[in-house]
Amino acid sequence: MANGRSFMYLVLTLAILLTTGSTFNLKLEPKSEMRWARIGGELVLSCRSTGCSTSPRFSWRIATDKPRGGEVSDQGAVSTLTFSPVTLHNEELYICSATCDNQNLQSSQEVSVYSFPDELVLEMVNVLELGKNNTLNCTVPDVYQVGVEVELLKGDTLLNKQEFFQMPVTITSELVPELGDSGKEVSCRARLLSEEIPSKTLESKLTLQVLYAPRMTNISVTPSHTEREGQDILLSCVTNSNPPASIVWSKESAQGWSVIAKGKTTLHLPTAQIGDAGTYRCEVSNELGRESRELKIHVLGAPRNTRLSVTPPVVKEGDRVSVTCTSHSNPSARIVLRKKSESGQVQLGSENGTFTIGAAQFGDAGQYECEAINDLGSDNATAKLTVQGAPRDTSLSVTPPVVKEGDRVSVTCTSHSNPSARIVLRKKSESGQVQLGSENGTFTIGAAQFGDAGQYECEAINDLGSDNATAKLTVQGAPRNTRLSVTPPVVKEGDRVSVTCTSHSNPSARIVLRKKSESGQVQLGSENGTFTIGAAQFGDAGQYECEAINDLGSDNATAKLTVQVLTLWAHPSKSITEGENVTIGCTVHSSHSAKFTWKKLENNSEAILCSTNNSFTILEITQSDAGFYKVEVINEFGNQTGLVKIIVLKTTPYVIPADENPSGILVPACTGALASVGALLSVLYYIYRRSNCKGSYQMPGEQIL
Repeated sequence: MANGRSFMYLVLTLAILLTTGSTFNLKLEPKSEMRWARIGGELVLSCRSTGCSTSPRFSWRIATDKPRGGEVSDQGAVSTLTFSPVTLHNEELYICSATCDNQNLQSSQEVSVYSFPDELVLEMVNVLELGKNNTLNCTVPDVYQVGVEVELLKGDTLLNKQEFFQMPVTITSELVPELGDSGKEVSCRARLLSEEIPSKTLESKLTLQVLYAPRMTNISVTPSHTEREGQDILLSCVTNSNPPASIVWSKESAQGWSVIAKGKTTLHLPTAQIGDAGTYRCEVSNELGRESRELKIHVLGAPRNTRLSVTPPVVKEGDRVSVTCTSHSNPSARIVLRKKSESGQVQLGSENGTFTIGAAQFGDAGQYECEAINDLGSDNATAKLTVQGAPRDTSLSVTPPVVKEGDRVSVTCTSHSNPSARIVLRKKSESGQVQLGSENGTFTIGAAQFGDAGQYECEAINDLGSDNATAKLTVQGAPRNTRLSVTPPVVKEGDRVSVTCTSHSNPSARIVLRKKSESGQVQLGSENGTFTIGAAQFGDAGQYECEAINDLGSDNATAKLTVQVLTLWAHPSKSITEGENVTIGCTVHSSHSAKFTWKKLENNSEAILCSTNNSFTILEITQSDAGFYKVEVINEFGNQTGLVKIIVLKTTPYVIPADENPSGILVPACTGALASVGALLSVLYYIYRRSNCKGSYQMPGEQIL
């Protein structure tokens, strides 16, 4: 790279010498042997020309084959090349060329880039703990192609000093902190060692904070360790630490230590009670350690917070029961247990405040009392024992049990139990049981409907068991929601059809099916409300009616059946003599308009004919017109197809036997004296031969029957 650049300098010097005799000059500004540019900053190279009567043409390039980059701006006699921000790729030899009146001049400038940060990174490797060795690091990041001098100081004391001429630039110093170091500053200074680059000094400072665990912790109490009930007691906890310690107050109990306060240096026990007596602990801690102190408090007083527990309080006969009394007092209280009865109170023999019933009886149920006594006073507590049983004698009544639609019905459940049972009312349905919203075991139906009929169940539940009862509701009413279905509603001749009637009623309705006809209604023989047509005929089409009848009324429903019948015919006959005319047609029995498509079947293919009506005529039939003709009929219910065979006789007419006529329908042949209308046939023959279709067709229009 150095040899290449020296050659470029030689070429540029020679070019300048060759142009010294001209008044046209070119100069790069600022001009120096090496131009330094800071990475991330801005670099502007100005190429200025003099002695040119017009604005010269400028161009910029670099000595290598890399992309030049930068933005060029030409303004009269000056052209600038700007890089913002400067990157590593901008370290090149830049050449400015200018042309004026066919005279070309060049000037060059070599650019080197460097990097020096705006901030230093000064940090302790670890948390600064009292008496523990630590490391102070100062890093000068992102240094490139420059020498750096770095100093570490503690106050005005130099800890370390180094010069760096390559990455990384990091200086360190060992530090063992003392308590007196807190608040002092350590600093790091860095400056450039290059004389070609304007001097720049960076400085970063860090204030030392020496951390240490809590020490010299102490608890004090005011007024004293032993006081009578009602006296205010104040406990104080002090410690020394950095960072400040968190304080947790705990009190010892039979289950261990329980936290009672956090974050307070004092613990106030206002109007101290017996329950406040005990051992207290102050625990102080920070990230570096913990320390704790304990203090015992004595509170004198009469028994209080006396508790009498009957365990369990609710039992079944034969269960075991413990009656236990506890009380807080100082000095300790004497415990006396008693049971109330109709004749008074009976003192029980207890041990350590506990009386045990091995097998509870109903006579053990009732009120129990505990009295705690010491020299300063006494305190009492009571508790109740209940001897229970599961629900029994459960009864469910539906009133009245048989109703008509719209009547009011009450469903009521009762049960005997101790404790009182929870009553759940349900109604059985096909999908399972449905829970009813009841109040005090009663569910009311304001106006009974068919859906309310059925089996009802009551379940009485308590913790000891459950009991059930059932009852039935019958709802009578006239038939309703009667439905008549014809399936399918639109059929072809010969299809199977089911006519089915359903209805909701109680008692069950008698179903009568009828079909409307011109002469009136015809009753149909049905089974379970269903009438079946094995092979539908056109005469089966029409309106059907269902009537559901019971003693309370009747209900009706109707439905319609559509039967589509397709009949193919040929006139005068399906067997026709050559030269005669024949009309092929299709009759559709349907209540909706239909579209027709006629096709001629030839050699396993179908040729679509021009006629789209229900019939067409072939004039002067020939042997090539013989064969099968197919029609496709389409309406909104679907489509049907039919097939007719035309036989062309050479001489004598041929009558098609009945077994070759699958449709069973043949319009009688009509004969005509064709010879007598020769002139007319000649005209029709000419039209026939000019037609694009095989035959000529009459257009009588669609038939709707």
